[in-house]
Amino acid sequence: MQADGTNNYLWGYGSVPLLFATNGAEKMRATSSGNVGIGTTSPPYHLSVVNSNGAGIQASTSSSAASGMTMQADGANNYLWGYGSVPLLFATNSTEKMRITSSGNVGIGTSSPQQNLSVNSALNVDQKSRS
Repeated sequence: MQADGTNNYLWGYGSVPLLFATNGAEKMRATSSGNVGIGTTSPPYHLSVVNSNGAGIQASTSSSAASGMTMQADGANNYLWGYGSVPLLFATNSTEKMRITSSGNVGIGTSSPQQNLSVNSALNVDQKSRS
């Protein structure tokens, strides 16, 4: 471990991974290629989180399990959970494109959908011909 007055450094040398353990068991590792794994010893992505009980990744401003947003998978489904009464927003280019309200209404091009699906734009429905 090293400190320079501005940053603290934990250095790993060579091609061996840097391991983090508690209670005598590995919990996280950083590989020499820069991938980080939690719950896996072979992370294939920049961040890989593996948990066999279906628990996911939570982003929240609180330590409560029922707040914020969680991503998880259970082998049968993939989930993106939004907790509380706040909407789930989707954005590109720093602009909101779609939202799902806590009541389940979906808005595309509107931030206040009043129906199950509200589209504030021209709607183009492509239909495939049946043979």
